[in-house]
Amino acid sequence: MTAAARMEERMLEQLGLFSSASPAADPCFTKERAAADDAWPHRTWRFGPGQSIEYREPEPTSPAPPAVLGGDWAWNPLVPGWRIDYAVPPFSLDPRGDGADRHGPKLLPPPGFLEIDRRRLAGRCPHCGEQSGGRWGGPGWCGWSDPRVAAAFEAEEAAGRRCYGLTVVDVPGLGPVNPMSHYTRWGAGFCASCGAVSWNDFRDPASAYYGPPAKAVGP
Repeated sequence: MTAAARMEERMLEQLGLFSSASPAADPCFTKERAAADDAWPHRTWRFGPGQSIEYREPEPTSPAPPAVLGGDWAWNPLVPGWRIDYAVPPFSLDPRGDGADRHGPKLLPPPGFLEIDRRRLAGRCPHCGEQSGGRWGGPGWCGWSDPRVAAAFEAEEAAGRRCYGLTVVDVPGLGPVNPMSHYTRWGAGFCASCGAVSWNDFRDPASAYYGPPAKAVGP
């Protein structure tokens, strides 16, 4: 082998370190695997007879995670993995009181919640790091700590007048108030991947917090 040939061979070896393996060069890529991938064009599901949905992994492939207080684990075949859901909040989400900072009055989160910077997390769970696992809790997971603002909001909704970001209503004892961005409004959700609970207010600027999942008590 000439010196030029040996140099070319070394260059090709080095370039191979930065190139992705092609299917033909991948020893794990077999005809059987290629056929299986072709049979599942959407990777985890496909259309079956009569346009029914078939899942590639309809049954759990791993044990369920440890029990979480108030949560129920269920297998998700569309994105294979265990996901948790709460029928009701696992504990009280009421704020523990009022506070203040340089922006004005603010709510204090429930006991045990830690403040987070949602911009830095970029959609990741602060507890498990899962991307896009967040869920809004729904009824029972939001409200106002001031019953006067809550009553004004409910009265507007009952009258068919939807409250939006710029809606201002006259609240007895408070005057003109925007219920949607009033500092006493709060909301919560959870991470479906681990069960951590998120909590935030709706003032400007908003503050966000999270509470780690609580282990279920008992066997």
